[in-house]
Amino acid sequence: MPRDLAPDLARAPDLARETMQGPSSASMTARAVLHCERRDGVDRLTRLRSEGPYVLRPTHPKAPEPWTRGTSAAARVSVSAGTAGPLGGDRLSLEVRVGPGAVLVLNEISATLALPGTGGHASEAVFSVRVDDGATLIWMPEPVIAARGCDHRQSITVALAGTARFYLREELIVGRHREAPGNIAQRVRVTRDGVPVYDQDLRSGPRHPGWDSPSVSAGAKAVGTMVVVDPGSGLGRDRSDLIDANTVSVGVDDDVVVASAVAADNLALAAALDEALHRLGPAWRPGR
Repeated sequence: MPRDLAPDLARAPDLARETMQGPSSASMTARAVLHCERRDGVDRLTRLRSEGPYVLRPTHPKAPEPWTRGTSAAARVSVSAGTAGPLGGDRLSLEVRVGPGAVLVLNEISATLALPGTGGHASEAVFSVRVDDGATLIWMPEPVIAARGCDHRQSITVALAGTARFYLREELIVGRHREAPGNIAQRVRVTRDGVPVYDQDLRSGPRHPGWDSPSVSAGAKAVGTMVVVDPGSGLGRDRSDLIDANTVSVGVDDDVVVASAVAADNLALAAALDEALHRLGPAWRPGR
C-alpha cells in the first residue's frame, strides 16, 4: 500500500457532520479523492481519500462489467455510504483522476438517496473527473433517488485526453415507490482535448416546469443515460438505434455513443440500458 494511502483510509467512515456558517447547522461539506496510476505495468490506487458519505474501498468485480470481461488487471473501487443523504444544505464532491495508460472500474454499493434538510436548502454533489491518454474509466454508479421534498443538484464534469476510453451509466429516479417526486437538477459535461462531446442539463421534479412533458420525461419516474467514448472504434458511425418507444442509442461522433431511456421504474430502465449496451458489440457487452 502506498504510504500516502493509509492516512486517507483512516479518515473514512466516521467523520461527523461539520458545522457550517451557512444553510443549516446540520449541513456537511465533504471532499473525497481517488487517483489511479499505472506503475510497473500494474494499475495502482495512489490516492484514496474518503470523507463524509463517500467511503472508497478497493474491491473485486461486483457484477458483470462492460469491456473488462472480468479481468483482474484493472484497479477497482466501490463507493459506499458513510452517512445518510445527501441532505438539504450538504456540499459534497468527489475528484477522480486516471493516469496515463491506467484502467479504473468505479462503482457503488447502493443507490444514493437525496433527502430534504431541516431548512429547505438545496444539496449539491460535484464530480470532477480526468482521464489521461491511453487510460480507461468504467464508471457505473447506482441510481440517484430524489425523495419527496428534496432539492438536489448534481454536476458531473469529465475531461478526457484524446486517446482516453470512457464509459458512464447514470440513472435518476424522481420519488420513491408510490411517493411524490423530489427535485433534482443534473448536468453532465464530457470534453475531449477540451472540445465538448456531450453536454446535458436535466431537471426533474415539481420545481422545474415542464419536466414531465413529452420533450423531457413524459411523466416517467426513471430517466437514464449511457455515454461511451472509444477512440478509433467507429462505434458511433452512422449509429441510430431506436430500441423501443422510450429508448434510443445514437452516435454523436465516430467513436462516441449516447443512449437515453425513460421508464416507469428502475428495473425497466436498467433493462433498456442493458439492451443499448448489448447492441454495441462484444467488446462492450457485460461479461463475467
